[in-house]
Amino acid sequence: MTLAFLFIECIKDQAENVQKLAKQVHGVTEAHSTTGGFDLVVKVQTEDEQKLKHVVSAVKAIAGIAAVVTSIAYGNIS
Repeated sequence: MTLAFLFIECIKDQAENVQKLAKQVHGVTEAHSTTGGFDLVVKVQTEDEQKLKHVVSAVKAIAGIAAVVTSIAYGNIS
């Protein structure tokens, strides 16, 4: 299982629509609005990194996105 978080900056007044569309992408498990440098944080879980690339590409193709930073999470710190 591959876990990643996408930090998304949206074009003005597009965050709500981007969030709605991101939730429809297969592999996206959560999408939250946030404060700070990014408008949305999107959680993605896929079977492997190859499938992750497809999910990230699908999210990046959503109209209204200005920038995306992807962070893959490795391991679990207890």
